[in-house]
Amino acid sequence: TLRSTMAENGDMNVLQKFSVGKALTTNSLKFAVANTTGAGATTVLDADSATVQIVDTSGGGHTFTLPSAAATGVSGMVFIFIATDAANNITVQRAGSDTIEGNTSVNILYGWSAPPYRMLVSNGDNLWTSI
Repeated sequence: TLRSTMAENGDMNVLQKFSVGKALTTNSLKFAVANTTGAGATTVLDADSATVQIVDTSGGGHTFTLPSAAATGVSGMVFIFIATDAANNITVQRAGSDTIEGNTSVNILYGWSAPPYRMLVSNGDNLWTSI
């Protein structure tokens, strides 16, 4: 399990234990890390996408489109978005008529006033919620 893997490594900081492009799959969690760059680019995510997106925002903002919360394999799925630079934002937008905490999109800012990451989980129907 993920918990026993973290315990074997001696700490709970799992993001430092897995390399980009390598996946860890447990019975209920698929964990994969992807580094993303590209000023003004848009990435459309699906059930097979890496669940942790580390985004180099130094050259420009980046937009992600979440998969439908009701799509096959997405129920309970967690996406983590991490900004690496204060110069620009990450925008995460919905698919179709889904909402992200009642909104059509959320911005992730790197700075003193907000953490530079956001974790979103699908309810399996029409909603993504921060955890």
